[in-house]
Amino acid sequence: MKLFFLAMASALGLASTAATAGPLVTDWQYTVNARFDTSSPTFSSSGGSQYVSSDMISWGAANANPAPVNTGNSDTSRSGITITNTPATGSVVTNGAAGAVNTYTHYNNAISGTFGTLQTATVNSTLTLTSISPVTGVSYGPVTVSYAINFLETPNTTPCVAASPTPCNDIFVIEGLLNNAFTVDGNTYYASFFESSNALTPLPNAVCEAASAADNCLGFTTVEGQANAFTFNLLITSAPVTVNVPEPSSLALLGLGLAAVAASRRRGQKQA
Repeated sequence: MKLFFLAMASALGLASTAATAGPLVTDWQYTVNARFDTSSPTFSSSGGSQYVSSDMISWGAANANPAPVNTGNSDTSRSGITITNTPATGSVVTNGAAGAVNTYTHYNNAISGTFGTLQTATVNSTLTLTSISPVTGVSYGPVTVSYAINFLETPNTTPCVAASPTPCNDIFVIEGLLNNAFTVDGNTYYASFFESSNALTPLPNAVCEAASAADNCLGFTTVEGQANAFTFNLLITSAPVTVNVPEPSSLALLGLGLAAVAASRRRGQKQA
């Protein structure tokens, strides 16, 4: 009998929690401020010169200006990664269209094999949300989401682990982008970041392992001799994204299970 009453009390408590949840927020105003963690980067060696700031990591020849530069000479060039369009602001719809946030550019320049190159780094992305509809002014954040980068500056010798006609692509692996859960007014949402052109894809295991990452990693490779720019989008959903790289065009392509979507709609109707 005691167990029965405990079970009834637990059920009533859950029902009370569900009943007091506010309406599902459909529209958000967002700010995303992405910065490199300046204490986190590691390099393959100390050869040449390495530079770390909150918006740029670079490596290569010891030039007076630490910015990436392609001189056409591997002994005097520098490679690097920059973050621009930060902080980014805009609006985003729950279970709908995503919003553009920060841009990452890898300057993939040929540099001497004697230079120390980037191996790992951490990006701290600070997210602030304010509801627009159906209620205005409900806030979440600022909260910082961290994601890890594994990087490999590949030798330009064949065979290439990441094949390219120019001749070998460098490798980025990124972890921690998807399904960062948060709760507002009794409802749970998921914030995910993904690359807008869908260049961020599951990589072959051999490519993951070359960058010291686990099999089935998520990342992209960059073309030698180019400034490779990637703009990331923010997606807010009411159920976890269940595919590696969601398409930005429609809810059906987000990988959200149909049952989960239907359940979230039923919850919204009941609360309304």
